[in-house]
Amino acid sequence: MERGSPVVDTSVAGVVEARWGVRPEPAIARYAEPGWQLSPVPIDRRCPRCEGELHGLYRAHPHRGKHQLQAAVACPACPATFTLRELKLAQKSVLGELRPEAVTRRLAEDAQLDALTRGPRPAAVKPRTQPTPRTQPTPRTEPTQPTPAVEPAPHTPAEPADHRPAGPGRTTPGPTGPTDLTP
Repeated sequence: MERGSPVVDTSVAGVVEARWGVRPEPAIARYAEPGWQLSPVPIDRRCPRCEGELHGLYRAHPHRGKHQLQAAVACPACPATFTLRELKLAQKSVLGELRPEAVTRRLAEDAQLDALTRGPRPAAVKPRTQPTPRTQPTPRTEPTQPTPAVEPAPHTPAEPADHRPAGPGRTTPGPTGPTDLTP
C-alpha cells in the first residue's frame, strides 16, 4: 500500500501500522485479508516474546450464509501477531460480548458513511428562515361588511378650535386669540 493512497489497509498489519506505526508479519494467511479492526476489550496476557502489551483485533467473515467473528492478537512492541491458539486464549477474551450481527450492522453503516462522504456533494441548500412578523394585518380577499367612513372627532374644549395635530415638518400653532377657560 502506498502512502497517501485513498485506500485504507484493513489487514491486521495495516491496522497495527496505522495505530502504532509498526507493521508486523501476519501469523496466518487470513490476517493479511481486509476487514480487521481493533477490539475494545483489553487482553489480560502479556506478549510471550517481549512481555509487551497485547491488543486484540476482529473481523466479521461470512460462513455458510451467516457472519462469524474472527479474532487476532498483535503486539506492537515486537512487532508480532499471534493466533488465539498460540496464546491459549478463548475468543471471548479478545471479543468480549461482541456479536456478529452488531459488527455486520456497524460495517454496513460505515460503508454507507463512506459512500456519502465520497459521493458528489449536493448543491448548497439555502437555510430556511422564519418569516418576519407583519406589522399590518393581511387584507382579506373575501367580501366583508362595509365599514363606516371615519369622521373627525368633534371639537373638545381642551383643544383650541384652530388646533391641527403636528405632522412631519409642521409645528403646532398656538391659539390666535384669547382663550376663555372659565366655566
